[in-house]
Amino acid sequence: MRLRSLTFENFRQFYGSQSIRFAEGKEKNVTVVYGANGAGKTTILNAFTWSLFKSFTPAFDNPSHLINERAWDEAQTLDVVSASVRLEFEHENKVYQVVRKTSKLKNRDGSGQLQIDSEAQMWHTDETGRVSAPSKYPDDAIEQILPNRLHRFFFFDGERIEQLAKQSAYEQIGEAIKTVLGLAVIERGHTHLATVCKKLEGELRDVSPPDMQRIIDELEAIDRQISQKTKDRDSEVKKRENIADEIEAINVRLRTLAEAEALQKRRDELEASFTAGKLRLAEIRAELAHKFSVDGHLAFSSGLCSIALEKLEDLRVKGALPTPLKRQFVEDLLENGVCICGCKLEKGSESYNLVADWKNKAGSADVEEVWTKLTAQARDFIRQREEFYRDLQNRQRELVEIQQQQQTRSEDISAIDAAIDTRGSEEARELNSKRKQLELQNESAIEAAMARKIELDALAEDRRAKVKEQQDKKLEGEKANLAQRRVKIVIETQRLFQKILELRTEEVRKTLDLRLKKIYGRISFKRYTPELSDGFRLELTKTVGAGVEPVARSSGENQLLSLAFVGSIADLARERYEQTASKDGGLTGFQGGIYPIVMDSAFGSLDEGYQKAVAKAVPSLVPQVVILVSKSQGLGEVQPELAPRIGERYVLSYWTPKDDMSEEQIRLDGVSRQYVSKSPNDYEWVEIMEVPVG
Repeated sequence: MRLRSLTFENFRQFYGSQSIRFAEGKEKNVTVVYGANGAGKTTILNAFTWSLFKSFTPAFDNPSHLINERAWDEAQTLDVVSASVRLEFEHENKVYQVVRKTSKLKNRDGSGQLQIDSEAQMWHTDETGRVSAPSKYPDDAIEQILPNRLHRFFFFDGERIEQLAKQSAYEQIGEAIKTVLGLAVIERGHTHLATVCKKLEGELRDVSPPDMQRIIDELEAIDRQISQKTKDRDSEVKKRENIADEIEAINVRLRTLAEAEALQKRRDELEASFTAGKLRLAEIRAELAHKFSVDGHLAFSSGLCSIALEKLEDLRVKGALPTPLKRQFVEDLLENGVCICGCKLEKGSESYNLVADWKNKAGSADVEEVWTKLTAQARDFIRQREEFYRDLQNRQRELVEIQQQQQTRSEDISAIDAAIDTRGSEEARELNSKRKQLELQNESAIEAAMARKIELDALAEDRRAKVKEQQDKKLEGEKANLAQRRVKIVIETQRLFQKILELRTEEVRKTLDLRLKKIYGRISFKRYTPELSDGFRLELTKTVGAGVEPVARSSGENQLLSLAFVGSIADLARERYEQTASKDGGLTGFQGGIYPIVMDSAFGSLDEGYQKAVAKAVPSLVPQVVILVSKSQGLGEVQPELAPRIGERYVLSYWTPKDDMSEEQIRLDGVSRQYVSKSPNDYEWVEIMEVPVG
């Protein structure tokens, strides 16, 4: 997907028809749009998301108010006034036009009556210049090019992109991973099969005896409980996410208060370490439980192994084992009729009988094999037992060390709480008090979530047992057996789909994690290590001595981490597109793609060092970048890094009716241009001015 142009028609601040063309060069792949606050940068970002997906970013105010105010006021009564956005882009050698329009009839009292509610049209021009008929299902066609679940990673508010590093984004990241994998069809199929299974179980009930009907009824009851408990769990998870976001907001505010800044930063570090300690304690306890379940028998093997070795060694000392003479050797002598001394061995003779007596003294090969194995196994058991106890001692030692560290950290955190309460300002004390309340609520939410998990695990086990009972039940009659086989096939297919989802999702998580580390290393100048964890959490750690601790991340570090993840998603989508031989969709539907990045307020939360790093790195993440920035963000440290990559450049000249405004200009390549000006009328409007790139 390569952007070509964006045209506004009376859309928000953009009066009349105005357009932007985007840089498409290989090296000069960046389009920069400069604009003051309120000039329309966020409107441009939302023009993309609205035209493609009929959606808006969280920072977009009054999304129902899209028609330009001046165009509306100038319209006559009973006129139909429209706002539209036309996006032109190229994809797979076709040039697409997407136009989304909303229209209202102007009533006599000045109110609006909706005529067209954000309807889209889409058509394309192929390589021969032939124009297609408008698509009957434009939204579905767009979904095939750029899935809705992915667009938020390519069209985003830079100051809000840091949300990806927060708890509320974990599900969103998981959805993106499944989408990039192209497993949406399988995911929908898995969901659809549950409906099919219910229908088939209903048919099975109709042709089954009472005991099978009872099993099906019990299964339905379990499913109802699972559904309700899942809703309860999701509610608790959402509650925890909201609490975590509130706590983080308080932390951010405390970091800005002079008397609390140092204390809060220290508390951030301690709490990050405390959280890491809790996770490690849980890991050690899980490892110990697994160790006891698998190797616990070794603790009771010492006496038995020692006794066995003593007896086996005693047999060896006595010469009984291994035997000096093999039974097969004696039998061969008797069969050949000649002794090793050359004497003839005739059956019934004294010589024959003497040699034959040795058969009773010769050892059995099976007995000797067992003796050898027992000796080796007994020695190996003793070795394993020593390793078992050594491992237990090491883990127990680590457990005690971490518990002691946790106690110290907890005391230090309490001391910081007390220091803020005694030395902080009134605002700091109020924030800290609110934070403590939220921490208590968080603990309660964690306990509630754990309780739901235990209940769901128990219900899942009950369901597995009931499904097995259903499948093992012997039925009489062809119809009943057929219905039972159908249910069984659907259940097995569901399990297969679930396994595919789990395996492929984990595979791509690991792939993204490696790319995340690589891209973050290019952007950041700090020796931090990012990670996309098992739960799709974006995490950041640092090495402290011989250990690793989580980083107490600032807003800027969250933004940097999130940008690195966006680059990873874009890179994986591109690779999937380039490696896919067939573009017909197939079982997995989505086949990847090459996408641009459109960033509003790209450098807002970053200090100068990070601004330079991001400005240098972002143009290399994807083939095309659109950056929407204010004068303060887009000049200064950023300008030298972006300049070699800029192919198109625009200024949003903002005209405001405010009387107390101060006019501003922006200076590019030594030339001053209107940036903020006093409007000659009572309307607020924006003029898009192209600035040639030298």
